[in-house]
Amino acid sequence: MKTVTSAQSSLGLPRKGPSERSLLNEFIGIIAVAWINLCIWQTQPEAFAEDTLSLSQRPALSNDTTFAAPDRKAAPILVAPDSYQREALKLLIQEANQVARELALPELLPITETNLVGHFILPLAGAQSWQAVGKIVTRNYAYYVSRQNKFCFLERMHNETEFRQWQKQYLRPVNLVDTNRAYQLAERWLSAVSIDVRGLNRDCRVHIVPSAPIKKGTNMYFLPIYWVYWTKPGEGRGSVASVQLFAPTETLMQLRVEDPKYILRKPLVFTNLDVLLTQTNTPAVTNAHANP
Repeated sequence: MKTVTSAQSSLGLPRKGPSERSLLNEFIGIIAVAWINLCIWQTQPEAFAEDTLSLSQRPALSNDTTFAAPDRKAAPILVAPDSYQREALKLLIQEANQVARELALPELLPITETNLVGHFILPLAGAQSWQAVGKIVTRNYAYYVSRQNKFCFLERMHNETEFRQWQKQYLRPVNLVDTNRAYQLAERWLSAVSIDVRGLNRDCRVHIVPSAPIKKGTNMYFLPIYWVYWTKPGEGRGSVASVQLFAPTETLMQLRVEDPKYILRKPLVFTNLDVLLTQTNTPAVTNAHANP
């Protein structure tokens, strides 16, 4: 008789024959791939450079069904115990607090569960396969841990609203484009969260792209939003790392590192994973009574 491990038991995985297990693993893999593709959705710098209005057309991250946890009744095989979910959320909050301090972000610190506006913990099967944990969202930023269990992405939540305000107040003549300052800001922020900027500069080509010029009368203006991003030769348009920023107020709009080898910070570690997986979820309290 095949022995079911404690992890399988706690996840509600029934005993399966070889063919059924293959189908189950394939299904879990499909779900994990779909979630990862959504979670690490990448905005191309070139698209923004071509049209400054494209920012207002980008979907804003929010606590919507795109990142909602799977329904436990519909997909019990993907659900970890509540104890694992709580520990993962605690680790994500701790990491977000560390990142917010390192970057001096405009957050109300410390970040706690009560002031989150959303969060998502990757189902356990996907988390173990992809070395990803999930994300938390405050009113100001979304923090992602989805590259070898390390913090890798940050996205500001007010980009579209701020963009409209900036257009009214901060248009500058195109001769004031300052790519050196944009690079210095990007380098400072990446270094602050232990990203290997020296390695990026050694292995990649750096690009600094201001927003597209806007014609008003006979004069040309631009909004001082910059993309600073690194690409490797022969790997298409995808960036290895990127920073989007608004220079006049030194606002960090987005930070992404796609290749984990350049992330020097420590990964999140579940020190008691075996214990967490053997704990069962708390049963719901009802008024139902068993028939005698």
